[in-house]
Amino acid sequence: LVNLSRALQNAGSARQRFTVQQRELVLVVAAVHISAAPGVLWDTLASAVRAALLAAFGFERRALAQGLALSEFEAAIRAVSGVAGATVTQFDGVSGTDAQTPALLAAKLAQIAGATRPAPVIAALGGRLHPVDGAFLPAQLAILSGDVPDTLILVQAGS
Repeated sequence: LVNLSRALQNAGSARQRFTVQQRELVLVVAAVHISAAPGVLWDTLASAVRAALLAAFGFERRALAQGLALSEFEAAIRAVSGVAGATVTQFDGVSGTDAQTPALLAAKLAQIAGATRPAPVIAALGGRLHPVDGAFLPAQLAILSGDVPDTLILVQAGS
């Protein structure tokens, strides 16, 4: 609380009322077809790609309201030794808002599955006011989660 108090004093609002809310999580959902370089075993390569993506886009490396561009994601894949080529076929995010009910989640997953191309960016919004009722909506945090392995599908190209 010392850092928070200091930040409020520096902003000139030490006595300003405020609330702290938990972030809204946005889980990255992706499917990638990967070609292995000659002599590279698929299982080894898939593990290396998964580890590289989790290191680059896991919780520890992301910030509130930091979107994720498809080009960043592709670059992280292509940087893995042994990757001869990669095509991202699905790339989107599922937010807490998208998963408020089973029906909303099913609709979002169907939208992702039915997309003809990956989204160019997964947005992560900053704190904002709800347009209808004016309630505060927390900032979003877009991450790739190792706790939900089915959100990252790696497929050996040509198989």
